[in-house]
Amino acid sequence: MKSKTFRGKDAYDLDKQEWDWRTANPSIKIINRHLDEQLPLNSRPVKPGTTLTADDTVERKIDYED
Repeated sequence: MKSKTFRGKDAYDLDKQEWDWRTANPSIKIINRHLDEQLPLNSRPVKPGTTLTADDTVERKIDYED
């Protein structure tokens, strides 16, 4: 059994990543899909004039077989 972890900004982002992965690998068999977990927020100083980007905030782990 293998595991795959997806990280994204929200559940929609994780669903899209999972869909793309499953479309590219049609032979996989999903054994277990774990609940989405909230990742800890990281705060860091921001320099004036820089563009803020959203960090990954959720994670999903999927156990599968080839």
